[in-house]
Amino acid sequence: MSSPPRLYPTDLSDAEWTILEPLIPPAKPGGRDRKWSMRLIMDGIFYVVRSGCQWRLLPTDFSPWQTVYHYFRLFRIDGTWEELNGVLRERERERLGRNPQPSAAIIDSQSVKATSVSGIRGYDGAKKLSGRKRHVLVDVNGLVLRAAVHAADMQDRAGVSLVLDGAQVDFPRIELIWADQGYTGGGKTWIEEQLGWRVEIVQHAPRSRGKWTIVPNADDPTIGHFEWSRAPPAKKEPCKGNSMRNGRLRTTTGRTEDHAAFMGAPRRRCMGQLDGTGASLERTRRTLLSLATTRRAGRDGGAEAWTGREQPSSLSSLQSGHR
Repeated sequence: MSSPPRLYPTDLSDAEWTILEPLIPPAKPGGRDRKWSMRLIMDGIFYVVRSGCQWRLLPTDFSPWQTVYHYFRLFRIDGTWEELNGVLRERERERLGRNPQPSAAIIDSQSVKATSVSGIRGYDGAKKLSGRKRHVLVDVNGLVLRAAVHAADMQDRAGVSLVLDGAQVDFPRIELIWADQGYTGGGKTWIEEQLGWRVEIVQHAPRSRGKWTIVPNADDPTIGHFEWSRAPPAKKEPCKGNSMRNGRLRTTTGRTEDHAAFMGAPRRRCMGQLDGTGASLERTRRTLLSLATTRRAGRDGGAEAWTGREQPSSLSSLQSGHR
């Protein structure tokens, strides 16, 4: 049976569907058989997540929008998306030559505007916007570990428990968490007491704000006065996302395995833009593409590429020796 043609860039390839198909829950026993192909339904979900269109505007090339939305909502309620993301994340880490379970992670949040039609919302005084805040926990590769969405008026330190409650059970190897200044105080204390993890608050590299200079008198050079000269503003480096740039991070504690990998990563390493379920699905889409590409390489060059035994060049410079 020939595979359906790919009409949109978000459609699953044969290699991607081979990886994803075993992870889709089977139909419930009894009742009618599924009328629509699950592959076509997943293509429709990925199209909406990637394009951002309304469900009712889903092209007719896919299954009816009511069916696509039904499975999207069903998989969110029963935890299928979270389970699927976890399986693909572990496979991707193995492909990169890492342990399936991370030993360090990064937590951060981003406030985004939201309409007042429905849903939770609040005003973020720091970002000067009204909407929601997406709160995520990722590993050093940017793969999503936990995600939560809450009102933007909730401080980062107050939203820690929503993201990390019970995380020590799901990720037993984690020892270190990187966070920014928003997690000082109650957030840092909660993580250390409830989870037993070390928290490292990332500091910006020290930078001089200016210097005092001696300005001699025009009539008598032996007489002068001190004058404060402000340093020019720092140039902003382009970086997609809202995250911590490695080139400006400073650490004071010991390194774990993932710690060394993160500090050896390129400067433009970002946490990426994530928004709860949509972020997990988009990350799933990219992970599937990566795994499928590796699998195709494995068929051409042997099993080494698929099993992840061949270490990527980007990891050759790391000193951690993390597996």
